[in-house]
Amino acid sequence: MYNNIMVNISKRKIAAQETKRKLITAALELIKESGFESINVEDITKKAGFAKGTFYTYFKRKEDIVLAISRVPFGEIAEDLDKMEGMEIIEKLTYYTRRFMECVESCGIQVCRQWIRDVLDPQTVPDNKDGQKWNFDCEMLKNI
Repeated sequence: MYNNIMVNISKRKIAAQETKRKLITAALELIKESGFESINVEDITKKAGFAKGTFYTYFKRKEDIVLAISRVPFGEIAEDLDKMEGMEIIEKLTYYTRRFMECVESCGIQVCRQWIRDVLDPQTVPDNKDGQKWNFDCEMLKNI
């Protein structure tokens, strides 16, 4: 019985990750096409094939999905940099800059505009914003 419970939990976790991935993918496509201000939560959920309430299971507000869009590639960059122990700082900075620009290009200008609006110094973050990306970026650069 214990194994069945664990299998069910794993299946639910995988399904939840897939739902979140589909929402993020739909949002990214819509933002690239129309811009962040032109879309709403209902547009995102409709494109992803879910009910509007599903969005709020994973995100508090529309702006949060932009943060999720940026966290995946920048997390990958951080992991890659961790593996570059012993390399010269110029090699690491070159890699970081190249990958950063690839992220900007692949996400598109519309996502980047919103991302810049939302990436704030955590000391000055209003209640409706998230300063964690700023901390993440600063730590990544410190580690280089």
